[in-house]
Amino acid sequence: MPTEVVCERTPSKISTYKKLGPGMILLNNYVSLKDQVDIVYLCDKWGAGHVGFEGFYEPYFRKGEDYRIHMWFGREEDPKIPPVPQQLISLAATAVQEAQAHLSKLPSMCPDTCLVCFYPLSCGRIGLHQIRDDSGRGSPVVSIFIGEAAEFVYRQSGATKLKSVLLQSGDVLIYGGRSRSIYHGVTQIRQSMPLPLLQETGLKSGCLNLNLMGF
Repeated sequence: MPTEVVCERTPSKISTYKKLGPGMILLNNYVSLKDQVDIVYLCDKWGAGHVGFEGFYEPYFRKGEDYRIHMWFGREEDPKIPPVPQQLISLAATAVQEAQAHLSKLPSMCPDTCLVCFYPLSCGRIGLHQIRDDSGRGSPVVSIFIGEAAEFVYRQSGATKLKSVLLQSGDVLIYGGRSRSIYHGVTQIRQSMPLPLLQETGLKSGCLNLNLMGF
């Protein structure tokens, strides 16, 4: 069973964490509403400002528009793509540091790449896949979820049975070390977007998911 502990991040915010496996932890309610709003506008700004770059599309996650499932920050093979914004680097670094207090063997990570995905409420899903770590260090992935809830499934190395966890707006999932190469996917998006987030951003019904990776 996952271990759940309540910890206070700021005087106005309560977060919990759950250990999901070796090197894998869920930080519930970790990203404040203000930061969620800032991230939505950050993606909106950079996506709209860099139309036409390979692998970096307009942010089709606003109401009434179609969508593309991904865009990138910091793709090394394409120097035209903007670097990872400092706001995201700081958020990921802080999340990893807090996770290391509970996972002694979780490596550190400095993000240089961010894959931004959007899963619409009506049909958002992605099949089981791995994010490979060619360095062999087990450098963690920091995955941020904003908007509707996502049903996240995963399978640890050597296991045959899938596990699942529901990820809400503001949750951060970290997996590294022995869990770095887990098979994982999203099977369903469930309607649960916080009303203040919708009112502030007009975010289209779906889940905005940022995956930060590095060295």
